[in-house]
Amino acid sequence: MSTDGFARFERFRAHVAADGALQERLRHIADEEAFIVAVLEMAAGEGFRLEREDVLAALNAGRRAWLERWL
Repeated sequence: MSTDGFARFERFRAHVAADGALQERLRHIADEEAFIVAVLEMAAGEGFRLEREDVLAALNAGRRAWLERWL
């Protein structure tokens, strides 16, 4: 993810973290592709410009961080 992509995603993440209703819309989506689509649609609807690669990079970074905690 580019530096710009990271910054855009972090602004969106903070926006969602501050809004329980937005969190609830994403919370129960288990399928990765459906989650990515939902995030992109939500971001666009909330005025954020994200790319699929931004979401994928954030998902991968989160997985990596979670795994590294247990190593």
